Amino acid sequence: MAIYHNSATRLWATVLLLCLPGHALAAQYSLVTKASARAEINDNIFITSAAHDSVSGLVVTPQARLVVKELNWQSYLNTKLVFNRYSDHNLDSNDVLFDWSSSYSLERHVLSLDVKYNKDSSLNSTSSDFGVVARRVKSRSSALAPSYQYIANQRTRLSLTANRTQVDYSDDVGFIAYSLDSLSASWLYTLSERNTVSLTLQGSKYRSDDGIYQYDLTVLQVGLQHQFNELWSFNGAIGDSRRNSSNQATNTINFFGQTINVIQVNNFTTNGLVLDATFKRDLEQGRLGITFSRNNAANSFGGLNEVSTFKLMHQYQISELWQQVLSIRYEDVNAVSSGVMVTDRTVLLFEIRLIRQIDRQWKINASYRYATRQFDAVLAADASSNRLFLGLTYNFPDISTF
Repeated sequence: MAIYHNSATRLWATVLLLCLPGHALAAQYSLVTKASARAEINDNIFITSAAHDSVSGLVVTPQARLVVKELNWQSYLNTKLVFNRYSDHNLDSNDVLFDWSSSYSLERHVLSLDVKYNKDSSLNSTSSDFGVVARRVKSRSSALAPSYQYIANQRTRLSLTANRTQVDYSDDVGFIAYSLDSLSASWLYTLSERNTVSLTLQGSKYRSDDGIYQYDLTVLQVGLQHQFNELWSFNGAIGDSRRNSSNQATNTINFFGQTINVIQVNNFTTNGLVLDATFKRDLEQGRLGITFSRNNAANSFGGLNEVSTFKLMHQYQISELWQQVLSIRYEDVNAVSSGVMVTDRTVLLFEIRLIRQIDRQWKINASYRYATRQFDAVLAADASSNRLFLGLTYNFPDISTF
């Protein structure tokens, strides 16, 4: 079996290397691959208050990371395939996540390009719209982000980043496809070994594909990175956002026997606090992380959400082979660019995970997650869900010239 695994991994690496340009074959390479399988039981997978059944499922996820380096150039490619099979076959899907990044460095200049493609669904728990629609909604998103960084000296760096994101949905359930363009400029200055300050200005332009919704967003933030001591560190930023948004509403009137469609444009201008504050603590047998944030995020319904988040992550190394991970995430989601706020809500996710390292390549993990959601609208009922899963992961032997 080990001979088969080594042969399969080397064959995968050979195919990838042959796809690279000839001049890149002199570079150094590293290929890391793994595959995992997870059995799951969920009593309310959509976190809905309507009548529902429990579901069981199996999720298989192969992953690969290829890194290529030369003297002034480096690139990495992350790929992940997710095969979902559930007792309710309407939930079955084959998802793809692709992330490629490349950078070229000179003495004072760094040019970079990031490309992402995700074929995913609304059941992704990292999405702020997770569980809002009581069905699996397939989505496709792609992003292209070139950036430039200028190293003025050992203390000062300037950077400029552009980003183009396109999001599409395959099902007609009220989700609205959109494009998002943004441009950001930042200045970073190292005050000392323990302190770094930054200033960031970002502008974004959102347009829905149907032409009904749009907004312009401007964010100005001041940041600080501080190392309190060998154990405690802080990374945060605070600032202000200005949001100019509009949507169109079509009304039909009867004008002397003729039907006329009247388009009404509603405009909104709002300001809001933006905040990111993360505290990290290295423990004797683990790590603790606490994050408070308030940010603007494009939603799936044609506009902009203000999302306030609290996260806690605690990793504890029980022994050389056993590890425990506790995570808590609380979100308060509010629409700020439309007149209908029926999706305003709070979400709480609690998860505890136990991981057992069998040997260098095999590990198993078991997890329990509780999720609850409460809509602000009076007519929307609260709901919660419980999920149990048992997973197995195999790390293939690495192939590297480093």
